[in-house]
Amino acid sequence: GMDIRIPAEYVPGENLRLRTYKRIAGVTSEIEKEEMLRELADRFGPPPQPVRNLLDYAVLKALCERIEVASVERRAEQVALRFHEQTTLPPERLVRVVRQRRDLRLDPGGAVWLDWQRGKQELISAVKSVLQQLQA
Repeated sequence: GMDIRIPAEYVPGENLRLRTYKRIAGVTSEIEKEEMLRELADRFGPPPQPVRNLLDYAVLKALCERIEVASVERRAEQVALRFHEQTTLPPERLVRVVRQRRDLRLDPGGAVWLDWQRGKQELISAVKSVLQQLQA
């Protein structure tokens, strides 16, 4: 439900916009995200919120790939993190993180549910926080 795109009025020209999408798709960390934000600001001016959202999405996707999350699904005020069947994430780490946080629960199918009742922007940060705890 978030706008994750590069507006045509921000990056003019379809080819340049496609190259920018490709560069953003390669962003895998907060450090790379900040570098990309600086580069975009130098070249095109301050990035609008949809571009910032796209960069957050890129970092979130990279985190999911590292800990083998198959999907992140939002349903109303909850987010489900479902893992690949062959995940190498130790079950004891998953249980420890769920026990440490009041906003998480583990269902019998192995999905981790995050309860969320605040804004969309904070949701990305909350999901990243859970993923980072699971990765540690």
